[in-house]
Amino acid sequence: MVKRISAFLCLITVLMCIGGCGKKSVNANTPTLTADSLTLSVGQSHRLDIENKGELSFQWESSDEKTVRVLYGAVTALSEGEAEIYAVSSDLKLTCKVKVIKGEEEKTTNNSSHNSSSQVNDEGDKSGSSSVVSEKSDAEKAKETVNNFIEDIIDNKYNKKADELKQEYNDAVAEIDLGIAAAEKLINSDTAGKAEKQYWKNQRDALIADKQRLKEAYDSALAEINRQREEAKNGPNGLIK
Repeated sequence: MVKRISAFLCLITVLMCIGGCGKKSVNANTPTLTADSLTLSVGQSHRLDIENKGELSFQWESSDEKTVRVLYGAVTALSEGEAEIYAVSSDLKLTCKVKVIKGEEEKTTNNSSHNSSSQVNDEGDKSGSSSVVSEKSDAEKAKETVNNFIEDIIDNKYNKKADELKQEYNDAVAEIDLGIAAAEKLINSDTAGKAEKQYWKNQRDALIADKQRLKEAYDSALAEINRQREEAKNGPNGLIK
């Protein structure tokens, strides 16, 4: 019996070693990027996220912004080449390698542009330069794609702020309206005396004034959000000029 138990324990040890030996120990809570390498065509974009980031704050960087640009994790390919995207916190640096290639769409566009240059012109003469079709360059296409992407990100960020502000404003107005309605009810009450009615009239008028001041404060805060939106678009991390 002892021999059988010993043999069983040895078998368990071997199985545990087979299953666990040689495996790299990884902390499940360690922040990681959703991809450690990407291959993108010029003008293409991809969203990188950070898993298990917890309360850590990360800054996004590109090793070569002429090849790849990153903003809030949104990676956009600008020109052929290779670069690295970094997500950097105070004591951690995550890396994603990016290779940018020329996509089939761009190749097709170049071929069609070349073929169009030898088409017959309006007078019926063939000319290599008379019918050249103006096409956007790869850089212009990439710039347009990046700017659209950046604008969407910025708009989403500030639209969220505007929506939150509007919700807070509507909630406050609803409370004031309830107060005004309650005051009106007491003002029109048959049981309330003259002094009491005057008191509630004063309360109602004060609430109406508060409502107007709240509207002015809301308009001012909304204007500030829109100002920040435009500043973000035109700032150093905003739209490409």
